[in-house]
Amino acid sequence: MTLAITSCQGLGAQNYVILPAAERQRLENSSRVVLDVVCTNLVKRVRDGVTENPRLLDSIPKAWQYQMTLEIKKVAKGVIDTDELNVNGWRDLNQAEKTVMN
Repeated sequence: MTLAITSCQGLGAQNYVILPAAERQRLENSSRVVLDVVCTNLVKRVRDGVTENPRLLDSIPKAWQYQMTLEIKKVAKGVIDTDELNVNGWRDLNQAEKTVMN
């Protein structure tokens, strides 16, 4: 399953667009399921790698790990049989984050 977040709503009336409208429409047209969701829980933490740092005898941070709960507000296209999605994922640390964390 691939999850693409195309925009998000901030506090109050603030909206943030991640993709331009034409690109978002192309993505929606090529998708089987399109949902309008609200993030009800987000946990972000550093995931340690299995490599040990011999100087410090401590694990080295390797990636950010995300855990999100998405509440489905509306099914815009397709069918889904739940009202909540739990998403787990990770991304590698960028160079600046590695410098700060190590």
